[in-house]
Amino acid sequence: MMKDFSEKIEKQLYFKGFRLPDIRSILRIQIQICGIAIVAALCTVWFSVWPITFAIGAVIATYSFFSVAKFIQQIILREYDRSMLWGMLFRFYGRLLIVGVVVAALIVKAHVPMMALVSGLATSMVTMLIWMISRQNERKTKEA
Repeated sequence: MMKDFSEKIEKQLYFKGFRLPDIRSILRIQIQICGIAIVAALCTVWFSVWPITFAIGAVIATYSFFSVAKFIQQIILREYDRSMLWGMLFRFYGRLLIVGVVVAALIVKAHVPMMALVSGLATSMVTMLIWMISRQNERKTKEA
């Protein structure tokens, strides 16, 4: 069942324009982690605010990851020119500003647990770790 779900996610990402398999794989892992965080948060919402705050951090991380992955793919598949640099800088700082405002508002106005939010944002590091381990295992399997 999980494999079918993974394939559906990969197909959707392909239709959204993600042509590079490694980028689709990384995004798939991030989306799955975010989905697990959301489901866990919804199942445990009556215990505390921590799970919901973690899920919000995971959603923010997934949004950022998605934007960065889309831009990286554009850089890889196109020829470099100066306008790309300006686009990259504008998108990076624009996304950073949006994420910063949302995180600050959540912490200052909503008084969410900061560690839960940061832990949710750190799901992108977990995604990269899982992707690197799975890629290493694929190489070992091909060599054997």
